[in-house]
Amino acid sequence: MIKYSKPSIDVIALTDVSVKLAIRPWTANENFSSVCSETLESCKTELHLAGIVLKNQ
Repeated sequence: MIKYSKPSIDVIALTDVSVKLAIRPWTANENFSSVCSETLESCKTELHLAGIVLKNQ
């Protein structure tokens, strides 16, 4: 039997100018790459729609 972990979103660093998040979705191994890509794209889209500008470091 496979034990499933709950997905999580945690703040792992907080500074005067940034917030670093750890987003950990749960998926089967064969879906890992696509879930990572889709999660990143969804996060970027939602942040953009909310008016949050991402800056390259």
